[in-house]
Amino acid sequence: MKNLFFAWLCLALCLATHAQDKLLPQDSLLSRIPNRYLDRIHAKAKFVQHRQDKGTEKMLKRMEKLEIQLQNKLQKADPSRAEELFGPASGKVSNLKSKLLAVADQTGMHTGYSDNYTDTLQSSLQFLQAANLSGVLGGSQLNAVSNSVCTVKDKLQLTRTLQSELYQRKQELNAALMNVVGCKSLLTKVNKEIGYYRQYLDDCKAIFNDPAKAERKTMQLLREYGPFQDFIKKSSVLAGLFNINMDEDPQQALQNLQSRTYIDNRIQQSIGADPAAQQAFSNQMEQSISLIDQVKNKLPASGSVADLDEQRLNPMHTKTFWQRLQYGANVQSQRSNSLMPVMTDLAFQVIYRFNPKLDAGIGLAYKMGWGNSLSHLTLSHEGIGMRAVSNYKIKGRFLATAGLEYNHFSRFENINALKNWNGWTRSTLTGIKIMLRENGRPKASMIILYDFEAKRTVPASSAFKIRYEYTF
Repeated sequence: MKNLFFAWLCLALCLATHAQDKLLPQDSLLSRIPNRYLDRIHAKAKFVQHRQDKGTEKMLKRMEKLEIQLQNKLQKADPSRAEELFGPASGKVSNLKSKLLAVADQTGMHTGYSDNYTDTLQSSLQFLQAANLSGVLGGSQLNAVSNSVCTVKDKLQLTRTLQSELYQRKQELNAALMNVVGCKSLLTKVNKEIGYYRQYLDDCKAIFNDPAKAERKTMQLLREYGPFQDFIKKSSVLAGLFNINMDEDPQQALQNLQSRTYIDNRIQQSIGADPAAQQAFSNQMEQSISLIDQVKNKLPASGSVADLDEQRLNPMHTKTFWQRLQYGANVQSQRSNSLMPVMTDLAFQVIYRFNPKLDAGIGLAYKMGWGNSLSHLTLSHEGIGMRAVSNYKIKGRFLATAGLEYNHFSRFENINALKNWNGWTRSTLTGIKIMLRENGRPKASMIILYDFEAKRTVPASSAFKIRYEYTF
């Protein structure tokens, strides 16, 4: 009986091992894909779609109002020109809006190259669908996520077209109305509105192209997965863009691209061996290069097509409230006196950025006591504080700073002891902030402050204070 049981056990183990060997490679891959992968992509795509639609709608409404004001100004000076510039056959914003809606109703638009992140994300979803994983991941959810990514891609293409048309419209309005009385300030608003819209869309794209932890982990798994690598080579947008068949030898496949030698041979066949024709072609090429150089010289120094008004835009204007917030902490220590031990202020603050030069925020401070000396080291809770601060960038790493603080110096043993709101002292501070590290995370800075009310506080403290701040 024991021998029979042992034989059945061995047979069962062999069958289990054989069944495990028969598992499809994607089954092991699927078990390692985070459960929140599709949820995060779907939520992010929906959020970006909402921001794109909302920003485009607001911009078009404001542009229509500005064009109506410009039309009224021009109507008084030159009615015929006003009809030509703002009539039904013109390229005014309301016509652009109708054109955009008509193009948005079309289907099958998401076939071109957008950017590396979007196209890789789209390819990964297509691979999961092609690998028949939709039944395990959730077919309806996988299709919904894939459609949302395609919608974002379509909207990116539409907004690029809209930006190009808006820029041409801006150039047309500036050329026609710059010398009309009362139009200069309105044209400045038009320039800024278009510039802020471009900036707004760049922010939307940055949000979409910022992968969450689940996305990074999934993409890392897929990049190490052989079938996905083969799928990318055959089905990616870049492979389709150049019509490369990666089933062949890659070196052989790349030969299908038009090389410089191929183009030179086609030019030679077109113009022939006549020296006069070759000289004429050379002259035309030189003229074309000269025209391109002239256009480049007319562009701003940065190389952007944006004019000076757009270059002076506030980059914080298109950020959301939460994107403008910065979180930080600072540390300050002071010596002991007859009433207070050695103390360290640990402050946590939230800063709101109005523009790259100006910010303001509030914070809370906790005062930790260390005792009177190293030989009498005793930890204690010495008080709390509330702060309001503002910073203005002067030049380079230097910022002017000012603040108002209320401190409560009273030793407490628990939170209930803080219910007594009497005995607060005020400090009015001003000084300079020096950025020690701007590019790393966290950003570090040193703050040198002067307290105008230090001598009037109880207990008295030094008027000069040095703090070290870290911004995350």
